Amino acid sequence: MSFDFATAKAVLDEYEEKEHLLQWRYPWFNVVYNYVIVTLLIGLFISFGIWGVDVHIQRESESAAATALASYQAEERAKADEIAHQQKLYEQSEEVVTQKMATELAKLFFGADKFREKYNYSDADFRTLARCVFNRVENPGYSNDIYDVINQKDQWVGYYDTNPVLDEYFNLALTSIREWRSETVKPVSNDYLWAEFTPNGIFLKNDFRADGYARRWRAS
Repeated sequence: MSFDFATAKAVLDEYEEKEHLLQWRYPWFNVVYNYVIVTLLIGLFISFGIWGVDVHIQRESESAAATALASYQAEERAKADEIAHQQKLYEQSEEVVTQKMATELAKLFFGADKFREKYNYSDADFRTLARCVFNRVENPGYSNDIYDVINQKDQWVGYYDTNPVLDEYFNLALTSIREWRSETVKPVSNDYLWAEFTPNGIFLKNDFRADGYARRWRAS
């Protein structure tokens, strides 16, 4: 079967004639067609642009959120570390203060024991003497510092600042101070301010006069 060039040419001529006739009858067709095509292309580009901007904004937002979270977590860790550091310093300072107080109280125990050695005072007697010191610290009529209370002139039998600090007395003083500082209920009111040394032990009394009607208390 041979290709008929004449027939093909006739078909093309007919198509061109119809197209020419269409353009003559509807001259706005190409304008509208081109406008629609251009509009679709512009819309497509805008859509891609908006999508790209949205993705960029989302990524920037996620990055900013991650940065803010990391910064917040770092600040919280720094705060926690600072609190832990301050707590450690506080505990260390508290321990230092406690040991200084125990040192003075141990000197007081040594003096009391040497002064009344023949009575063979027990730990309960020394805790009673310690309570006398604590009551004075808590009483508004005295200093609120153990060192000042113990070093008040002519107040404690056998106490001298040069007294030795024996381990036995220091440990007992340390335990007494820690119990005193942590207690929520006082074993005796702080108007028991005077220590009385007797053959039967050390007692606290709320009246300085030896022949008065003083109430007495002793640690158990």
